[in-house]
Amino acid sequence: MYLCELGTDKRGLLLCYESLGGIEIVGLQWFVFTIILVLFLIYFPPHLKYVEYRATAHPGHPKNCECEPCEAARAGPQVNTTPEWKLAIALAWVVLIHLLLCLFITVVLLYSSPSSPDGVPADRVFVWTTFLGLCSTSLAFIQYMPQLLHTYRTKLVGALSIPAMLIQSPGAALMVYIIAS
Repeated sequence: MYLCELGTDKRGLLLCYESLGGIEIVGLQWFVFTIILVLFLIYFPPHLKYVEYRATAHPGHPKNCECEPCEAARAGPQVNTTPEWKLAIALAWVVLIHLLLCLFITVVLLYSSPSSPDGVPADRVFVWTTFLGLCSTSLAFIQYMPQLLHTYRTKLVGALSIPAMLIQSPGAALMVYIIAS
């Protein structure tokens, strides 16, 4: 694998590192977002993970009735996971699968794409880094929507971090500029 050959001219070397910079930026974002996701799963409030409920038997049924609602009522309280916790776990799996898929494609492209004589990676690497950059930018924009909608509906801003938004917004603009240039 020859990603950025040292024997190339400065222009080719800079183009090579620039194209790999998109992969590095997306990788760093993935790393930080994964840490946030893991912390979210670890510190998910226990009272929101599970819900306890007690089934009730049909009124007028005999005590030895064997229908499903009566059996459930005799079984006592049952604990089920909440839809919010199920969604969090499902999203964690989607993120993991997506991360592994992107990592696999990136490694395959980097190892199978020959560099040009001046050290610049093949066009496939440029297309892939552009795709990753556009996806990253789109997801960085979309990531705020659920929280903003939740805040708007509940009229509570406790979960919003204004300092984080003030840091992330210029950071996202800088990332877009770096990837686009």
